Order: sequence, then structure tokens, then C-alpha cells
Amino acid sequence: MDTGRNDQHVAWETLRSGLSGLLYESDPDQMGATIAAPHDEYDGSAVDLIRRLQDMAPNDSVEIAIRALWPHADHNLVEGVDRLWSRYVGQSARATPARSKHTDDRP
Repeated sequence: MDTGRNDQHVAWETLRSGLSGLLYESDPDQMGATIAAPHDEYDGSAVDLIRRLQDMAPNDSVEIAIRALWPHADHNLVEGVDRLWSRYVGQSARATPARSKHTDDRP
């Protein structure tokens, strides 16, 4: 596996894991920390959120993606997701080589 691709995978997994933990603690669906559920309870939701974040228009805020899934999400969740997403976007930009228009965009 080439180093750039591996770096992207590590960055993505760090984002997914961080979002899952943040969602577990914030527990917007009442299926995580609130009921002492297993810590992987929000793994699927974290991936759903990543997909929404990736599909955002450039001028959209992270809050729009979060509120689409959890309309009553608290401010701490929004700030935490914004921090993790910003870090991921910065890492991805550094780890991704320039691509031709014919290059596949999958990580």
C-alpha cells in the first residue's frame, strides 16, 4: 500500500473513531453512554455523518450535516464534530497527491 493511501486510511479511521466516541458521549439517540451501551454503538452513525460531511457544499456548515441527522444536537457535539472534521480535511489535503481528472477519487 502506498504511503499516501495509507495516510488517508489512517486519517479516515481516526475521524470515524473520534466521531463515534463523540456521538457516544453526547448520545443524541439515547443509545450510547446514557444507557451504558457498548462503545461501538455509534460506529454506523459516524460513517453516515462522514458521508453527509463529504457531500456538503463548500459554503455549508458542519452544523447543517449534524442537524440533518440529529435536529436537537447540542452545541458541544457541533463544536466537537467541527474540530474533528477540520483536522481531517487538513490531513487529507496534505496526504492526497494531485489527481488528474481521470483518476478515481476513492480513498
